[in-house]
Amino acid sequence: MASDRLSPLPGQVGPPDPSAQPAGHHARRHGASRRDFLRTTAGTVTLLGALSQVFGCSDAEVGGDGDGSGALEGFIVPTPEAIGEMLNRLPDAPFVMLDLFRIREVPDYSAHPELAPAIPVSGRELFERYAADMERHLAEIGAARVFLADGGPCLIGPSNERWDAVQMVRFPSPRAFLALATNQEVIDGLPHRFAILEDSRVFPMAERPLR
Repeated sequence: MASDRLSPLPGQVGPPDPSAQPAGHHARRHGASRRDFLRTTAGTVTLLGALSQVFGCSDAEVGGDGDGSGALEGFIVPTPEAIGEMLNRLPDAPFVMLDLFRIREVPDYSAHPELAPAIPVSGRELFERYAADMERHLAEIGAARVFLADGGPCLIGPSNERWDAVQMVRFPSPRAFLALATNQEVIDGLPHRFAILEDSRVFPMAERPLR
């Protein structure tokens, strides 16, 4: 239903203006891939700069301050260092992203009250809408969610640690993941991600045989 779709940021409805595309798009036109571009300082600044514009925070605050006590509390989006490490570590081949999500009981739209649903809903319901909306973006880059489950307390681990949802997404390549991360619609939807999630962990993994 159309009413279940998450609202975009004001002023960002419809296709983005080609003249205003991030530098990564211009680099690709000149023969450089997003993967090579985002390995550069300019590339990570472009991506993290887009995130900081959305949330009105500094680049350092986007991924927390290292202990989860940064201005945005918890870990919701990657730091430039983490992006660079992933690109250097993973081969240009299919890989799986393991995601652990801790969902707010009540969504926090204090940063963007204009995006809050007209009828209050739980963080869990909004998570389901957000996840469903991501399906088309994943399909556009040849990726797919291959596992989704409700979480809970750890069998092995701290007794007070919980993850409310666990998913695995298979990407055709790191380049495809970067195409998703720099998709303007996905960036426009990030305020919903911050409103819904209290914390998260994301593990990019390349499959290998038993040695």
